[in-house]
Amino acid sequence: MLKGVIGDTSRHFARAIIMPNLVPPVVTTADATAYHERIMAVLPKGDRFRTADDALSHGGYQPG
Repeated sequence: MLKGVIGDTSRHFARAIIMPNLVPPVVTTADATAYHERIMAVLPKGDRFRTADDALSHGGYQPG
């Protein structure tokens, strides 16, 4: 599912609310970090997708 939607989501919105309804569930920081890495790994090259922590650390989302 992730590979099927992340490109369009990134291209149109450059961000997303991601609900990790996974089996096994995301319950630790290590789980969340691994899931973040999986998301970033499937983004098309050159997309402007930013994670919430990245956007917050740079003053919010800035359309490009």
